[in-house]
Amino acid sequence: MTATVDVLEGELNENVIVPASPATDAMDSIMAATSDLEELSVEDVALVEEFEKEWIVFLRENPDKNPGGKRAVEVDRLQTAVHDALAHKSAVETELNEQLNFLQKGFEKLEDSAKLQLDHNKVLQKKLYETLQQEVDKVSSSNKILSNTLPWEYFIETLDAVVAAKQGNTTVGSANRARSGIKPSSRAYELIIRSDDEKGDQLRAHQMDHALLSTHVKMLEKEIERYEKMIYILDKTGEYLKENHQE
Repeated sequence: MTATVDVLEGELNENVIVPASPATDAMDSIMAATSDLEELSVEDVALVEEFEKEWIVFLRENPDKNPGGKRAVEVDRLQTAVHDALAHKSAVETELNEQLNFLQKGFEKLEDSAKLQLDHNKVLQKKLYETLQQEVDKVSSSNKILSNTLPWEYFIETLDAVVAAKQGNTTVGSANRARSGIKPSSRAYELIIRSDDEKGDQLRAHQMDHALLSTHVKMLEKEIERYEKMIYILDKTGEYLKENHQE
């Protein structure tokens, strides 16, 4: 577009030379020709010459009334073309600026929307991280409970197996113990050091039973706590997989 305007302006600068008025040239020719009109009287010739002079003055004072020649028409055409080209260039630039402003506003809106979405995702990720961290802590706590209770489970199972193996050939207690009411367990007798003092052995066996039962109760409580944590972890894991891995 700029190149077209430059070419048109170049044509104006190089080719356009404003000539004398074509009407003035024509009037000069008429004035030269009046001397050849022998049939006119002196008064007629003077009248024509006076009219011509007045006409020339009128045209020079009112150039816009002067009809243009070929060059003037060409100048007008080129000037109109330049004007149209400049107007088209201005219209294109205006449209491009409007499109640029529209794109910039759209980009800013998109950037703001992306920032809001990013901030929202950060909040969600933070919450998810905190939730998962709690789950990890629960898993760690559950594993710790298991590591504490597992040796006791193994100990009691092993003790019961030993007692069961000896049950057939080992006499636990006596007639006096039977008459005394509740007897200590066989595994309690297995853990104490036996002596000739039957009552002392029974008392120590009762104490051992109390210690074993107290330990077993605590172990079961810890097992219940571990199971509750594992159920909670499995439920949360299922919810997470359901929310984040749906097809």
